[in-house]
Amino acid sequence: MEGAPKISEKFVTTVIVVVLVLLLIGIGVSKYKSRGIPAIDPNVYQAVFFDNNLQYFGHLNNLRSKMPYLTDIYYVRTQGPMAENPAQQQFTLIKLGNEIHGPQDMMYFNWDRVLYWENLRPDSEVVKGIYKEKAQRANPTPPPAPAAPAPAK
Repeated sequence: MEGAPKISEKFVTTVIVVVLVLLLIGIGVSKYKSRGIPAIDPNVYQAVFFDNNLQYFGHLNNLRSKMPYLTDIYYVRTQGPMAENPAQQQFTLIKLGNEIHGPQDMMYFNWDRVLYWENLRPDSEVVKGIYKEKAQRANPTPPPAPAAPAPAK
Protein backbone atom coordinates (compact mmCIF):
# COMPACT_ATOMS: atom_id res chain seq x y z
CA MET A 1 0.00 0.00 0.00
CA GLU A 2 1.64 3.09 -1.19
CA GLY A 3 1.02 6.33 0.66
CA ALA A 4 0.00 4.65 3.95
CA PRO A 5 2.28 5.65 6.83
CA LYS A 6 4.44 2.81 8.14
CA ILE A 7 4.51 2.14 11.85
CA SER A 8 8.07 1.57 12.82
CA GLU A 9 9.10 -1.51 14.76
CA LYS A 10 10.68 0.74 17.35
CA PHE A 11 7.32 2.45 18.04
CA VAL A 12 5.47 -0.89 18.39
CA THR A 13 8.16 -2.22 20.71
CA THR A 14 7.98 0.94 22.85
CA VAL A 15 4.17 0.70 23.16
CA ILE A 16 4.36 -2.97 24.17
CA VAL A 17 7.04 -2.23 26.80
CA VAL A 18 5.00 0.69 28.24
CA VAL A 19 1.84 -1.47 28.46
CA LEU A 20 3.77 -4.28 30.19
CA VAL A 21 5.36 -1.85 32.67
CA LEU A 22 1.96 -0.33 33.53
CA LEU A 23 0.48 -3.80 33.98
CA LEU A 24 3.29 -4.81 36.33
CA ILE A 25 2.92 -1.59 38.33
CA GLY A 26 -0.83 -2.23 38.68
CA ILE A 27 -0.23 -5.78 39.92
CA GLY A 28 2.41 -4.54 42.38
CA VAL A 29 0.15 -1.83 43.80
CA SER A 30 -2.67 -4.34 44.21
CA LYS A 31 -0.40 -6.79 46.05
CA TYR A 32 0.99 -3.97 48.23
CA LYS A 33 -2.47 -2.77 49.30
CA SER A 34 -3.66 -6.26 50.28
CA ARG A 35 -0.51 -7.35 52.11
CA GLY A 36 -0.71 -8.40 55.72
CA ILE A 37 -4.42 -7.77 56.23
CA PRO A 38 -6.07 -10.89 57.59
CA ALA A 39 -9.52 -11.85 56.48
CA ILE A 40 -12.63 -10.99 58.44
CA ASP A 41 -14.81 -13.97 59.14
CA PRO A 42 -18.27 -12.50 58.40
CA ASN A 43 -19.94 -15.32 60.33
CA VAL A 44 -18.47 -14.35 63.71
CA TYR A 45 -18.08 -11.26 65.88
CA GLN A 46 -14.86 -9.28 66.02
CA ALA A 47 -13.21 -7.47 68.94
CA VAL A 48 -11.51 -4.14 68.24
CA PHE A 49 -9.04 -2.82 70.82
CA PHE A 50 -8.25 0.91 70.74
CA ASP A 51 -5.24 2.81 72.05
CA ASN A 52 -7.39 4.54 74.72
CA ASN A 53 -8.18 1.20 76.47
CA LEU A 54 -11.68 0.94 74.97
CA GLN A 55 -12.85 -2.29 73.38
CA TYR A 56 -15.87 -2.82 71.18
CA PHE A 57 -17.38 -6.03 69.87
CA GLY A 58 -19.37 -6.28 66.68
CA HIS A 59 -19.16 -7.02 62.98
CA LEU A 60 -16.14 -5.34 61.38
CA ASN A 61 -16.70 -3.99 57.87
CA ASN A 62 -14.68 -2.18 55.22
CA LEU A 63 -11.40 -3.55 56.55
CA ARG A 64 -9.21 -2.32 53.69
CA SER A 65 -10.48 1.24 53.96
CA LYS A 66 -9.05 4.16 55.92
CA MET A 67 -12.40 4.34 57.74
CA PRO A 68 -13.61 0.85 58.66
CA TYR A 69 -16.73 0.49 60.77
CA LEU A 70 -18.43 -1.78 63.28
CA THR A 71 -22.11 -2.77 63.34
CA ASP A 72 -24.15 -4.69 65.94
CA ILE A 73 -21.91 -3.11 68.58
CA TYR A 74 -21.43 -4.09 72.22
CA TYR A 75 -19.01 -3.07 74.94
CA VAL A 76 -18.23 -4.23 78.47
CA ARG A 77 -18.88 -2.13 81.56
CA THR A 78 -17.51 -3.01 84.99
CA GLN A 79 -19.89 -2.95 87.95
CA GLY A 80 -19.03 -2.02 91.48
CA PRO A 81 -15.61 -1.20 92.88
CA MET A 82 -12.51 -2.62 91.26
CA ALA A 83 -11.67 -5.98 92.79
CA GLU A 84 -8.10 -6.95 93.61
CA ASN A 85 -8.64 -10.22 91.78
CA PRO A 86 -9.87 -9.56 88.19
CA ALA A 87 -11.74 -12.89 88.24
CA GLN A 88 -13.97 -11.46 91.00
CA GLN A 89 -14.83 -8.29 89.06
CA GLN A 90 -18.42 -8.05 87.79
CA PHE A 91 -18.88 -7.17 84.11
CA THR A 92 -21.98 -6.29 82.11
CA LEU A 93 -22.29 -6.46 78.33
CA ILE A 94 -23.95 -3.30 76.98
CA LYS A 95 -25.60 -2.87 73.57
CA LEU A 96 -24.53 0.41 71.96
CA GLY A 97 -27.44 2.77 71.31
CA ASN A 98 -29.02 3.71 74.63
CA GLU A 99 -26.35 6.23 75.63
CA ILE A 100 -27.35 9.85 76.24
CA HIS A 101 -26.09 10.99 72.83
CA GLY A 102 -28.25 8.37 71.05
CA PRO A 103 -25.75 6.75 68.67
CA GLN A 104 -26.86 4.63 65.75
CA ASP A 105 -25.65 1.04 65.63
CA MET A 106 -22.67 1.86 63.42
CA MET A 107 -19.28 3.15 64.52
CA TYR A 108 -16.66 4.47 62.11
CA PHE A 109 -13.10 4.65 63.36
CA ASN A 110 -9.60 5.44 62.20
CA TRP A 111 -7.02 2.65 61.93
CA ASP A 112 -4.46 4.93 63.59
CA ARG A 113 -6.31 4.44 66.91
CA VAL A 114 -6.53 0.62 66.73
CA LEU A 115 -4.02 -1.55 68.56
CA TYR A 116 -5.40 -4.79 67.14
CA TRP A 117 -8.56 -6.66 66.21
CA GLU A 118 -9.48 -10.32 66.26
CA ASN A 119 -12.22 -12.71 65.20
CA LEU A 120 -14.06 -14.12 68.24
CA ARG A 121 -14.87 -17.78 68.75
CA PRO A 122 -18.58 -18.60 69.03
CA ASP A 123 -17.93 -20.13 72.47
CA SER A 124 -16.31 -16.97 73.94
CA GLU A 125 -18.01 -15.44 76.99
CA VAL A 126 -18.57 -12.19 75.08
CA VAL A 127 -20.31 -13.90 72.16
CA LYS A 128 -22.42 -16.01 74.53
CA GLY A 129 -23.40 -12.78 76.30
CA ILE A 130 -24.34 -11.12 73.00
CA TYR A 131 -26.63 -14.01 72.05
CA LYS A 132 -28.18 -14.01 75.53
CA GLU A 133 -28.83 -10.26 75.36
CA LYS A 134 -30.35 -10.59 71.88
CA ALA A 135 -32.66 -13.39 73.07
CA GLN A 136 -33.78 -11.25 76.02
CA ARG A 137 -34.53 -8.31 73.72
CA ALA A 138 -36.47 -10.57 71.34
CA ASN A 139 -38.52 -12.16 74.15
CA PRO A 140 -38.72 -9.68 77.02
CA THR A 141 -40.06 -11.01 80.28
CA PRO A 142 -43.48 -9.48 80.91
CA PRO A 143 -43.85 -7.61 84.20
CA PRO A 144 -45.53 -9.61 86.95
CA ALA A 145 -49.30 -9.37 87.06
CA PRO A 146 -50.66 -7.17 89.82
CA ALA A 147 -51.88 -9.04 92.87
CA ALA A 148 -55.59 -9.66 93.00
CA PRO A 149 -57.35 -7.49 95.55
CA ALA A 150 -58.32 -9.19 98.76
CA PRO A 151 -62.01 -10.11 98.95
CA ALA A 152 -64.11 -7.66 100.93
CA LYS A 153 -65.46 -8.84 104.29
